Parts: sequence; C-alpha cells; structure tokens
Amino acid sequence: KPEPESPAAKPEKPAAKPVEVRPAQRPLAADEVETYEKLLAAGKGYRPLYVMLETEIRKAFAGIVVLPRAGYLSIGAPKEFAAVTLHAGEVRLGLDLGDRPFDPHLLKAKLKGPGAAISHMVILRDARQVDGDLLALLAEACARVNG
Repeated sequence: KPEPESPAAKPEKPAAKPVEVRPAQRPLAADEVETYEKLLAAGKGYRPLYVMLETEIRKAFAGIVVLPRAGYLSIGAPKEFAAVTLHAGEVRLGLDLGDRPFDPHLLKAKLKGPGAAISHMVILRDARQVDGDLLALLAEACARVNG
C-alpha cells in the first residue's frame, strides 16, 4: 500500500509572475479623434488591417501611446519609435531602426509626416504580415528609442 504524500514532498509551485501594469493612454481630445478618423478613412479597405496592427502592438508592448499627427499616426512608448500612414492600397509602417541594413521586406522609409528618425518601413497589405517577425522589428525599434 503506497504511503500518502506529505505536503513537504510536493514540489513548490513557481512564484507567480508579477502583473505588468500598463498605463492607459489618455483619451484623445475631440480634435485628435477627428484627425485619427480622417487618417484611418484614408486607408479605405485597409482600415481593418491597421486596427488589427494597433491591437497587436497594444497587446505586445507596455505603455503604448498612439497619437494622430499631421498626416500620420505616431506610435511611442513613450518616445516615438514607429509611425503609420494609411493609403488606399496599403498600410505603411515606419520604424526607427537606425543604420540597420535594408532588405526586400524592410525598405527605406517613404512616409510623409514623421521625422528622419523613422528610417525604415514595411508595406502591409495582408493581415498575415502582422506576425512575430513584424513584432520583433517593432520591439527592436522600441528598444532602440526607449531603452
């Protein structure tokens, strides 16, 4: 007859990971909401792709702030490390990746609005492009700018 396990014989459960507190983005002012809606409207059929991208970015990064600017959406944590412009045929995601080499997927930035720090861009036309590789590029840009 096997002996019942004593409480001391049970392996200890690992300590619970601390819950990461993500500060809420301040609500947009009325004029910012209007600008945000105008920028998204420019994307026509690509608006859902942008909304998905923003949702995935908010899930992946703490303290993300998305603010409408003249001609683009600024993404920061808190400093701007990415920018988005929406067009009728694509969504352009600009990234601050410094002197990282360009490649067929990661192009030289061609976005109107953000400063020269946004050096690279990825052209998005399909939800399948919003994947681990894209989030890794965003993480690299965020770490470069925000430490």
